[in-house]
Amino acid sequence: MRIRLASSAPLDAPRPRTRKNVNPSRIIVSTFALAILLGTALLSLPAAAAGGAALSWLDALFLATSAVCVTGMSLFDIGETLSPFGTCVVLALVQIGGLGIMTLSCSFLLLLGRRLCFRDQLVVKESFDRCRISSLRGLITSIVLTTLAFECAGALVLGAHFRRAYDYAPLRAISHGVFHSVSAFCNAGFTLYPTSLERFNCDWVVLATCGTLLVAGGLGFVVIHNLSGYRFWRRGHAARGVLSMQTRTVLATTGALAALMAACVLGLEWNSALGGFSVPGKLLNALFHAVTPRSAGFHTVSMEAMGSPTLFVTIIMMFIGASPGSTGGGIKTCTLAVLIAASIAILRGREEVRLMKRSVEPRAVSEAICVTFFAALLVILVCTLLLITERGLATDSPEKGHLLCLLFETVSAFGMAGLSTGITPALTAWGRILLVLTMFAGRVGPLTLALIIMRRERPPVIHYPEESIMIG
Repeated sequence: MRIRLASSAPLDAPRPRTRKNVNPSRIIVSTFALAILLGTALLSLPAAAAGGAALSWLDALFLATSAVCVTGMSLFDIGETLSPFGTCVVLALVQIGGLGIMTLSCSFLLLLGRRLCFRDQLVVKESFDRCRISSLRGLITSIVLTTLAFECAGALVLGAHFRRAYDYAPLRAISHGVFHSVSAFCNAGFTLYPTSLERFNCDWVVLATCGTLLVAGGLGFVVIHNLSGYRFWRRGHAARGVLSMQTRTVLATTGALAALMAACVLGLEWNSALGGFSVPGKLLNALFHAVTPRSAGFHTVSMEAMGSPTLFVTIIMMFIGASPGSTGGGIKTCTLAVLIAASIAILRGREEVRLMKRSVEPRAVSEAICVTFFAALLVILVCTLLLITERGLATDSPEKGHLLCLLFETVSAFGMAGLSTGITPALTAWGRILLVLTMFAGRVGPLTLALIIMRRERPPVIHYPEESIMIG
């Protein structure tokens, strides 16, 4: 009597390989790096330069990194140095960086009618910070449609205004409208003018349009998606809808930071940088500067004309940055709100961290502390290295000093603000490489880089005894 083994495969058949754990952070970093390398290759072509002379690889790398990371820093005037092909490459890189490479890839899958696999959902979940996996399909579709709606509306307004008010040719008006609309919504801060938007510092149409676009892009796609379903005109919470804690936190923090920055600009620059404007012009430019340092990169008043106190407050705003899931950088507004709420809880002797009448989970507090620590460590390290490599750099104003200018450039690169005190073109090759690395780290996030270097530890088997330690 023979006994057969209940096996569907022979005994000597090779065992299937186990799939490795997906690391979303590594995928995000690698795709952004590939986009930067592709942009560098395209911008290095002779066709990308206006005069036919190809850009150096370092200048092309700096510009490509700044475009993909939607920073807005540049070593030259792109409107005069680049050809129409080079300008289109920069615009495409800005759009890719603004939407996020993972968002574009998932959108292409949706257009092809394919269903998102769990791996793609994990990647997008990592990009948009705690979105529900079940709602990613609708969220990604909303991201693309919302982005196109904002950018098309801004392009129409700016293009028509350029044509009517400044007598631009139709093609020039359309191209300038599209470029600045995409640059504003993606918080890139690139312009086709050598002095950013200083020529429009009294044009409320241009400033209001660009200001609205950069604020919308800086709020975050998750917040815009939540606000689009909130019917504020209806009575009752059930009919209106529900605003999430993140949406309320983002709106409150953004409004408070904008009001604080506007008050500082008006109080510190009323008779100096804003001295040549009328009272409405001072208010308009102060409000625009209140929203642009937190990752936008536009400026209507020269940063070189502003005093050291205003620059220092601007550095703080650039370090905070925009909101989670947005096109901006920095440690994000929600991180600041959680840190403030945790500090208030400690001062009041509460173990529970409360924010917007909700309890914040301990993991979110730990992540906020970790993000802030790595961001501050990166800024300190890069600024120290710049002080070493840029010893011979001369500043125009002895009052501002060497350290303040280099700290401004470092935080601007990390927070993807794109603002500059005017020393960026004078940096050495090592200084430019340091800013390239800083822009890349600011785009993918200090915590994401830390997760790549250090693997997450498994749940501990052995627990050590607790012991108190003095703080402060």
